[in-house]
Amino acid sequence: MRSAGHALLFGAAGQECSVHHSAAPVLDPDGNAQGVVLVFRDVTELRGLEREMSYLANHDALTGLLNRRELETRLERAIVSARHEQREHALLYLDLDEFKVVNDTCGHLVGDEMLKQVTALLRAGVRRSDAVARLGGDEFGVLLEDCPAPRARHTAEELLRTLHDFHFSHGGQVFEVGVSIGLVPIGPGCGDLAQVLSAADAACYVAKDRGRNRLHEYEPDDTGVAQRHGEMQWIRRIHNAFEERRFRLYYQAIKPLGDAVAGEAAQRTKGVSAAFVKELMRRVAQASIARDGGTTVGSGDISEALDDMLFAGGNLNVKLLGGARQMADG
Repeated sequence: MRSAGHALLFGAAGQECSVHHSAAPVLDPDGNAQGVVLVFRDVTELRGLEREMSYLANHDALTGLLNRRELETRLERAIVSARHEQREHALLYLDLDEFKVVNDTCGHLVGDEMLKQVTALLRAGVRRSDAVARLGGDEFGVLLEDCPAPRARHTAEELLRTLHDFHFSHGGQVFEVGVSIGLVPIGPGCGDLAQVLSAADAACYVAKDRGRNRLHEYEPDDTGVAQRHGEMQWIRRIHNAFEERRFRLYYQAIKPLGDAVAGEAAQRTKGVSAAFVKELMRRVAQASIARDGGTTVGSGDISEALDDMLFAGGNLNVKLLGGARQMADG
């Protein structure tokens, strides 16, 4: 019979040593136990590597906060406890308002330093039992367990004030940061993980869209969040239209004027209604596509077509037509 396992040994000076131990009996010819052999193997370094790998799997490398996956795991458990144990929790979704300005002005290393300072402020502004995570880029999540809505609202407002008062300085430049926060109460009637995260993200967007450095609390039948979901559906439809190459650029020469060639170009779509194009144009005017998805409207199709039209040489003046009826096919 053999046995094995792991143990922690302490030396006389207080040092720790992780060991893997095994034991085997020493038997005589008749099978009677005469003693036992104990084998200890030092696995301190191996155990340290295992702990480090486990930590990195659940934490953000830059800030040391929890990562998105770990927050989602804890959030899922919180949702289950809210449904079956009638407990109350809350999720905060935070998006820094001026992070891109710091990144673009001073570089990514300085932006990273600002994120570390913001991390310290977030940790100081919540309880030790609360889970603070970096969700990616300049977005953070805070899971407030066993925290009724009024207390969660107070915590969010305090974080809002703290980050509003925070000024990040570098190289003689001072930046006001600020944050937009979406708050979603988690109670017995809450949705699943995807629904809670989606509601928190949308509530944060509503706060940012209404002027930034604001808090927006999600409520059932929330018109602001419903509008945000509608916008995201339109953005997906528009992106799909680009990916499926349903936009076409039509060019009509007018007359040469001196050394220049003038013309009109109309961007049209295949298989979509005028209502779709009208909505597209409204979104473009608000720059919502560029803000949310980083897509330049029609840039690929337009540049491709213009390259083909440069055969005439000289300067090319192009006027883009944008009426919904002109852009819709048929």
